[in-house]
Amino acid sequence: MTSRSSGSDPRDVALRALARGEKTRAELEALVARRSDAATARATVEQLAAAGLQSDQRAAEVRARQAHARGWTRERTLEDLTARAVAAEVARAAVDQVYAGDDPRAHLQAEARRLLGATPTRQQALKVARALVRRGHDPVDALAACGVDDEHGATAGDERD
Repeated sequence: MTSRSSGSDPRDVALRALARGEKTRAELEALVARRSDAATARATVEQLAAAGLQSDQRAAEVRARQAHARGWTRERTLEDLTARAVAAEVARAAVDQVYAGDDPRAHLQAEARRLLGATPTRQQALKVARALVRRGHDPVDALAACGVDDEHGATAGDERD
């Protein structure tokens, strides 16, 4: 007779995952399902949610705070939470809480300054602008925040002959 090690018990798998950080219900079910079947994973996560150990609301708030700290826009953060199978109303509430009172332009400017450093080259400014666009910012606004003045990629201070 063989016994399962405690490491493969679905509840233990889920609790270890939650100990590393908040997870959405879908993320946790996927992790548990790797070591068991889908029905067992679903039941395990439902039990943990009922006990208050798993919460999509908490997971969404944590993810929204992380996204905000990385300079993501509200819209990009909502897309990310939706992709993680967080209910739309839960995602919206988390984003509204984290981004409350946030000035998107000021946030963009601050993130651009943080990423650019003291004296960026033209190439560095363009690279940062691309990164800001990937985070959900408008391309024109991202270029302006990085000091790229025209469609030819000139940065503020560049001299053209």
